[in-house]
Amino acid sequence: MTPSFGESEIVEIVDDTLENEAGGLDRTAAYDALFNVDFEGEAFQLGAQREPLIEYIHEKMEALRSDPYISEKEVARIVSGIVQEYERRAGQSRASTAGNVLETGLQYILSRFDIPATGTPEHFGDIEIDNMVRGPEGSIGFSCKRTLRERFRQSLSREAEIGVDEVWFVSLLMADVSREKLQDISNDGGRIYVPRDSFVWNRYREDEELSYTLRPADQFIEDVVEFTGVSARF
Repeated sequence: MTPSFGESEIVEIVDDTLENEAGGLDRTAAYDALFNVDFEGEAFQLGAQREPLIEYIHEKMEALRSDPYISEKEVARIVSGIVQEYERRAGQSRASTAGNVLETGLQYILSRFDIPATGTPEHFGDIEIDNMVRGPEGSIGFSCKRTLRERFRQSLSREAEIGVDEVWFVSLLMADVSREKLQDISNDGGRIYVPRDSFVWNRYREDEELSYTLRPADQFIEDVVEFTGVSARF
């Protein structure tokens, strides 16, 4: 059976990332905790998925090479085809698991700061909100993904249907975060959180049109508390 990357591993990574030298919680490290959970989870899955593949390929190559009618080039062709198909299926599995890992990680981060949240993702037709926080001052729906992609637009202009005041995005990879997408989120009154050392922050942080929308990742927890008015443990 392939080893799994589960809740206990996520909890350990989040705790290690959030706890400071004094034993308290560093509220500026919430984004880093999510990033570390995603990074370690993918690395774990890559290693776990490759072990059975290596064993299978080794046995397959021995069997193929024992056949005098199969050339070395044909062996390579067959093996490459097997690896390609295996990686396609494994990649789909990793993408699905990554979403679950981030949902679990976000909920645990919020719980560490005693921020009350729904704790489970909810589907609203063609969109999915990973978690929600509702407080006396406001409510937020969270969309936490490795990449923003195009599906983020499905969450826009749907706050009333979702039952929140705003949808906030957390994107762990910056490659597909364009100004166009930032403007779309801005037009809807939402927010997106990115690291201060990212090119997205450095390029657009002084853009007045995006001043509300583009937020530094280290303020994520603080902003959640301020916007919703919930009590938290800092």
